[in-house]
Amino acid sequence: MSKVLVFVTGIILSILGLIIFVPNSNASGPEAYEELYWAFGGCLLSLTGILVIIVALLWPSKSIDLDSSEIGDAISIPPPVISDKD
Repeated sequence: MSKVLVFVTGIILSILGLIIFVPNSNASGPEAYEELYWAFGGCLLSLTGILVIIVALLWPSKSIDLDSSEIGDAISIPPPVISDKD
């Protein structure tokens, strides 16, 4: 996965978590525990998105050297084996 894709995934998770959290955060009454579970899940989803964003920002990017002019360890190919079985 690319760094940009991970960053965008973290933003989407954070926004989705906030969408779940906000309508369920002001629960009241005897049936409020179910809405509070949804609010807690939305909070965890949002915090997971924030953690993914932080990891994406702090993760070192890989530098790929595409210079083909340098030849590393050259591998020599042995000559073919010829057998005379007549």
